[in-house]
Amino acid sequence: MKAIRIQLDDRRKEFRAYVRMLAHLEARLLHTARLKRVGDLPTNETFKSMKATAFLMLYNVIESTVVGVMTELYKVIEQEGCKLPDVSVKLQDLWIDQRFRMPRDATSATYRKRVAEMLRETMHGKKLVFDPKQLRLGGNIDGDALRDICNKHGCNLLVHQRARGGAELGTVKVQRNDLAHGTKTFVECGQSYGVSDIDRISRECFNFLGNFVSSVRRFVMATGYRR
Repeated sequence: MKAIRIQLDDRRKEFRAYVRMLAHLEARLLHTARLKRVGDLPTNETFKSMKATAFLMLYNVIESTVVGVMTELYKVIEQEGCKLPDVSVKLQDLWIDQRFRMPRDATSATYRKRVAEMLRETMHGKKLVFDPKQLRLGGNIDGDALRDICNKHGCNLLVHQRARGGAELGTVKVQRNDLAHGTKTFVECGQSYGVSDIDRISRECFNFLGNFVSSVRRFVMATGYRR
């Protein structure tokens, strides 16, 4: 998990630099508005769009961090050559769920074939392989989603009170999805938030993410994935 932690720290610094730039521009825009001068500053509409972009940046950090953490966990399980009887009941259930996931139009014959494959893999002691893509996180990550992920893996998620239970992860998710789906324009999104709001939201999100990384790291160190 060390590489994930370093990556998260780097992205936190990058985002903090972006927030500082927004704060600088906000102060200058307020000052020049009183003087009725614009100069080389962005227009109010452009500045609102720049604030909205912060939500896309934040969500990308959130998603990449979560996927990276789960990928590392799955790599440990694979590298140790764990078989189905070796892992916890929760991970057994997760593996079954991933392997048994079928298209909606699957026939009974297709289901039978998949069951037969899974039985043979288990009887022959095939090493387990988990796929982080099967978590289907795209566009849906918030505090509840991360608590659900930890619960499904049997990991104890410990979150500092500064993260407020990941409430602002939900804010970022909603704004990101509204922008991605065209429900809101960048100007509409950005005009609802001041730079101080974005600063506060990002701090809570980074706190929660840091706690998530630490919790999964402790889970791996304690081999909590084993039966």
